[in-house]
Amino acid sequence: MYQVSKSDKFLYIKVVEGKVVVIFLYVDDMLIMGTDLEIVKFTKKFLSVKFSIKDIGDADVILGIKILYTKDEIGLF
Repeated sequence: MYQVSKSDKFLYIKVVEGKVVVIFLYVDDMLIMGTDLEIVKFTKKFLSVKFSIKDIGDADVILGIKILYTKDEIGLF
């Protein structure tokens, strides 16, 4: 079961066997990220059964914040 963040009602967090998946919602956009690719894929599949979704791949900008990926890190600018 997803828990709604106490700090933001549009942030949902789920922990399964030590693996974390986070869903950020903003109007009609959603960002899904997690500590394990399989749990992220499962979440996308689960949501696609319930809702009409379009997976546009890795995010490069969200809410005007640029996302840069390196081998070991993700940076927000």
